[in-house]
Amino acid sequence: MQYYRKFMLLFRILIVISSGVGVAYEIGIFKGIFNWDALLYYTVLSNAIIFGEFVYLVIKNIKSQNKIYNLRENQMGAFMLMIMITGLIFNILLAGRIEANTYAPDIIANFLVHTLTPLLVFIDWLIFVAHQAKYQLKPITWTEIPLIYLAFIIVYAEGTHRNIPGTNSPYPYFFINIQKYGLKQVALNVLVIFIVFLFMGYLLKWLKIGQTKFMQNRQN
Repeated sequence: MQYYRKFMLLFRILIVISSGVGVAYEIGIFKGIFNWDALLYYTVLSNAIIFGEFVYLVIKNIKSQNKIYNLRENQMGAFMLMIMITGLIFNILLAGRIEANTYAPDIIANFLVHTLTPLLVFIDWLIFVAHQAKYQLKPITWTEIPLIYLAFIIVYAEGTHRNIPGTNSPYPYFFINIQKYGLKQVALNVLVIFIVFLFMGYLLKWLKIGQTKFMQNRQN
């Protein structure tokens, strides 16, 4: 158990470093500035949340000594899905459409926030987050963070009509641009995104259940 805890702590410290350095790059800390506009991007916000979550988990696990400390199962699931969405949407939908300097200041930041951190958090969720009953996992609650973000950024963009620096739009993502595509199309896009998020959540739930059963069978 001690070796397991040490490995878990080292792994989670790696997540803290990956997410923390990625966010620092994005908001300009290494250049001696603080770019508030970077916080309008889901990428930056999701990585910042992961940074805060895992700093907290590392501290709690150091203090708990022999116990393994996690947040509640659905909280861990929500944060995992949140950052997985960051990686999947960028690498599948956005990577070929957005100029590098509007999304990540360089290749290091791009890799950290869009690939490494999502992958590490997903692995952490698989390996270090246990659950007891399938009914405790409720993926529909995992979609709350991205949906809240979508609502926030649409209200912000329509309320300010202020273009994000480096772009010609108040919207950080093309698929929610009401000014360009209209409310009906954006509503359809959001509905599709919600369905995809929910499907991903349930897929990950059953993956977790299968993984847990496999580990239990190996121990018996």
